[in-house]
Amino acid sequence: MGIDYRFLRDDKNEIYLEATMEKKVNGVEKFFEDVTGEDVTIYETPGIPGSVLKKNEGQTLNVEAYRTLVGNLMFYTTKVGLRQSNAVRDLSRHMENPGESHWMAVKRVEGYMKGQTRKGLLLTKPVELRMVALAGADYAKDPMEKEKCGWRFHTLGGCLTSFLSRGEKSVSLSSTESEYKILSNAAKEMKFEQMLVEEIASVKLPGIIFEDNSGVIFLVRNKQVTMRTKHIDVRYHFVREFCNGNSDCVVQGHVEKIRTEDNTADICTKIRM
Repeated sequence: MGIDYRFLRDDKNEIYLEATMEKKVNGVEKFFEDVTGEDVTIYETPGIPGSVLKKNEGQTLNVEAYRTLVGNLMFYTTKVGLRQSNAVRDLSRHMENPGESHWMAVKRVEGYMKGQTRKGLLLTKPVELRMVALAGADYAKDPMEKEKCGWRFHTLGGCLTSFLSRGEKSVSLSSTESEYKILSNAAKEMKFEQMLVEEIASVKLPGIIFEDNSGVIFLVRNKQVTMRTKHIDVRYHFVREFCNGNSDCVVQGHVEKIRTEDNTADICTKIRM
């Protein structure tokens, strides 16, 4: 897969795994410089915080090369490039009609990757076999398409197991509904990981999903229907059964409140760190 793994030890002599893709970074950088004739400048962030790429209204610029670059960026991101996931997700929405602003955004992500080449992704030894996740959404982030972005972080005893940053396909009528849908998907992912750990290690511990929207937490804990919530599809109420249980389903996890400023996984939608 092009990933280099190294087993190292920290200050406490604990083993951790470092995953890097230096060859991929150098190859993408060279391809960009060959196509554009520009040198890649190192940036501290993969994008401008709070910005969203708009639809190109001008001339389309080098579609094939743009698709190749963004495709490589997406591959790198899904493997070890967690911090640039939001920026690359934004780039991938303009495969059909990239313009000057999109190429500038590609250059910035390239510059960020160049500065992060040797850092990679660190995977630590789980301190326990308990699933902990963070989930949320950025409602109507795109001023033109009103698209909402969803994100999820899943960890096992502090070790990252999976993450997601993507635009959602269905339309939501409020930020609470938007976050509720993402939370339901996070519960499904956690259920799958719990079943896997139970099969491998014979361990079954209730997981925890952190959410920063109080309205969502209320909907999960209180099975009531109001005029503002009755339209939500029943498939998204899976999270209620996951967290509250019933006669056929034991409690698999809990939803807990977390302050927005403490929600590290916001880098997948709101902050381009």
